[in-house]
Amino acid sequence: MSLIYHYCNPEAFLQIIEKKKLWLSATNNMNDSAEDRWVENSLGNVLRSIIDETNNDWCNQVWSSFTVSNLPKYVACFSTDDDSLSQWRAYALDGEGVAIGFDESRFGLGDSLRLHGETRIKLSKIDYLDTHELEREISLLLNKYYVMPGNSEESLLILTDKLNELGMQIKNPAFEEEKEKRIIYWPTSSLSYDVPRLDQPEQVGELRYRIASGYLTSYYEFDFSALNAIVDVVLGPKNKFTEYDIYKFLNINDVFAKPRRSAATYR
Repeated sequence: MSLIYHYCNPEAFLQIIEKKKLWLSATNNMNDSAEDRWVENSLGNVLRSIIDETNNDWCNQVWSSFTVSNLPKYVACFSTDDDSLSQWRAYALDGEGVAIGFDESRFGLGDSLRLHGETRIKLSKIDYLDTHELEREISLLLNKYYVMPGNSEESLLILTDKLNELGMQIKNPAFEEEKEKRIIYWPTSSLSYDVPRLDQPEQVGELRYRIASGYLTSYYEFDFSALNAIVDVVLGPKNKFTEYDIYKFLNINDVFAKPRRSAATYR
């Protein structure tokens, strides 16, 4: 059993336990300000370094195809670390919150996106790449899917998807201590595709909006009520829940994980 932990404040913990839903939040308003631009900026650097008269049209097609399709994706973030001081501080009200442990296998999500018009959702480990490493990965993709003028556009479409997928799975190395995994939901296909409709996953609700830190931001709800996925509950180092209340609360909401307290001596 592989566990992943969602760190949250006490109010969010209450809602998650009662409703059995997680928010898939838009990547354009994440705490990493470069979340949606990390790959785009590096792709621009690589294309500018290789463009010449023999590949000018193709390079511009790649750039156009990617930037048009680089729309916000939606994610729910987890850590493989069950008691991380930096996570308590950043995501759990400075240690007053809770880390909810999920058995990731019970989500039933694979580690690859379904392409060509199908709704795209996956559970993915995040890689932390610096600019040079990322540009090297992008160069490998460009070399693999390079096509001569007059060839089919299929390689360009696949390349665009691969670049989008890369963008959802990498972050700045400054965030490496988060040891992140995330549910990634991509509700729209690349705009290059002619797709009459998209199938909505049963677990994902309709698009919603909320205010977060002054931003108007969109999200989807991921319903795990039928999955019995919560298997651990860790109370933060400054959490104020009494033993009686947390046991009772979990029990009446059909969560039978035994709660425990953080070992961090953070006060």
